[in-house]
Order: sequence, then C-alpha cells, then structure tokens
Amino acid sequence: MFLAAAALVGAASLSSCATFSNHGVAAKVDNTTLSQHDLEVLTTTYLANEIAGATSSSPLPTAQLQRNLLTIWVLTTGLSTAGAVSQAEIDAAMSSGPATHKNSWVSAPPEVQKMVAIWDAIQGAQLSITDGTAAMSKFKVSVDSRNGWWDSANLRVTAFG
Repeated sequence: MFLAAAALVGAASLSSCATFSNHGVAAKVDNTTLSQHDLEVLTTTYLANEIAGATSSSPLPTAQLQRNLLTIWVLTTGLSTAGAVSQAEIDAAMSSGPATHKNSWVSAPPEVQKMVAIWDAIQGAQLSITDGTAAMSKFKVSVDSRNGWWDSANLRVTAFG
C-alpha cells in the first residue's frame, strides 16, 4: 500500500525549493499554489485536521499540523494532476465523504472536501511507492520557508533543524 496518511515516504527526484519570494504563498506544485490564507483555513477546519492526524483529544502543535497539511496538499495536487487516481475514484470518494467523515464533512468548505476526497481516493488506490514516486517526480515543489521545506527524498514538508 503506497499512501498511509502518516507514512508516505519514498525516494523521489523532485526539484524542491525551501524559499521563494512570494510570501503570500504557502506552497506551490508547478503553477498551482496554496496561499497562506488557504493554509490557515485548512488549519482551522476539523476535517482537514482529522486527515492530518490531529484529534480533539490529541491535537498537534500548529507548526506540525501545518506541515502535515502542506504535505497532504502537495501530494493530492501532484498525484491527482498526474492522473495517479481517476476522476471516477475521486467522485466516489466525494460521494462517500459524508459517511467516511461523519462529524466533520458537512461543516468543511467545498475545497477542503475536495482535497480530502482526493486524499481518500489516493489511499484507496493502493499505489506502489514506485508509482507514487514516479508521478510526483514530474513536479517542481516549493514551500515557503516559514512552513518548512519540501523533503523530496521522503515526500513531505519537514521542519528546519
């Protein structure tokens, strides 16, 4: 199984950049951007927190939560763009979202629901590490240095230090 929420790791030959000049942007996958504002929306949305590994009984520190959410955003953006999951798989995950995420789906903004549906579809696709790495290697990933840096070897946003 390729993508477990906490264990999406593998070797990749991604071009990454720890800093870039547009500080209104939290992350970028090729020409697709996630703004700092949108990252804040993710950070305060229960559904996004849920897939990032935070719960009300076990919250994550804000910086770790943001890194987890950025990792998920980068992977859902890249893998869906690369066609690693089909639109039919994403649509099925959207349809089952309210049942899968009972208490958090309805209150989440549509863009968060879509990201979570793509993440669920990726999880269900059971991609191999090789296939996932090959799909992600097509993209240039950048992360604002305030949030960490894109670790292309482990396919995640990592803290400095």
